[in-house]
Amino acid sequence: MRQVNILYGPPASGKTSIMGAMGGELSYVSVGDEFRRELRDGTALGSRLNAYLSTVREYPACLIGKLVTRAIERDNPEAVMLDGFPKYEREVPILGRIISDTEAQPGIMVELCLSLNDAFERTRQRFICSECGIQQITATQCVKCGSDNLLKRDDDDDIFFKRRYNDYIEASNVVIPVLKEMGFRHVPLESTPENSPEVLAAQIKSELERAKA
Repeated sequence: MRQVNILYGPPASGKTSIMGAMGGELSYVSVGDEFRRELRDGTALGSRLNAYLSTVREYPACLIGKLVTRAIERDNPEAVMLDGFPKYEREVPILGRIISDTEAQPGIMVELCLSLNDAFERTRQRFICSECGIQQITATQCVKCGSDNLLKRDDDDDIFFKRRYNDYIEASNVVIPVLKEMGFRHVPLESTPENSPEVLAAQIKSELERAKA
């Protein structure tokens, strides 16, 4: 049976880098990356999403649910890691329907722990390639396509970022206990300089193997 896992962590906690270090061992669905792709490609969905982004409003849960379901069905994986969903308690019932509709079961719920000061420091080092959309810790050249047109993320503005960080902390304190009741096993990990993406990826792989047993 397909297993749905969740990756939680405040912005800049290294979720994308950690999943890159996983080596494609499971399907990774980042709600933020999927939305940014829609915005970059100028799709009809992207236009609808941009209306919410421009007014700093949250995207409707129904749109997020459709996006997540489509990504799971597109890749048809045995195991999937969701990043950024569910963010709020009101989105949990949608996750329940996705699990039911895709004939899946709850797996692990990884929580990456990172202080606000450390998160701020990381935002000053990350960039996005305007050509292929890959996020990276470099300001010179894209590690994937070689483009030198690297940009700062709009949502890494200090004021906006602090709001996003605090919003995550408040929401996760509510959602994580609810997901534990649904059957997800809570796995807290420290996202510190000592714990590289490769180290954290290895720990997650071990927890995924344990979940299969």
